Amino acid sequence: MNKKFTDEEIVEAALCCTAKSCDTCPFTVLGIGFEKCVIKFSEYIANNTKNEPAPAATGTSSEVSVKEDTDNIHLNDSTLLDICQEGIEEMAKIALDDYPNEFLTGYIEAFKDNIKRLRGGQSD
Repeated sequence: MNKKFTDEEIVEAALCCTAKSCDTCPFTVLGIGFEKCVIKFSEYIANNTKNEPAPAATGTSSEVSVKEDTDNIHLNDSTLLDICQEGIEEMAKIALDDYPNEFLTGYIEAFKDNIKRLRGGQSD
């Protein structure tokens, strides 16, 4: 299955990962398996950050609408990378504790390196 996920679904999936709550994760349609989550996060970052223009100096995509409600909050790439990095750190802990195999560990490290590269070499 090659399902495309919305930005909101990706953020929800990252939040599910950090809460260790796979039951409500949008990625469950991909099937069981930790590596499927890592692959989908990697695809999302690769596909959605390479062609996005830089934000204008007068504002960012993370600004909240002027309306009273905050239903229309938009996250910029840096915020999405922060969320993904938090999720991957949690997944790394789970993988190392529950699945001590070199493939997953190497894949997670490569994913973390990709996030650093997308940030321009910063590793916060």
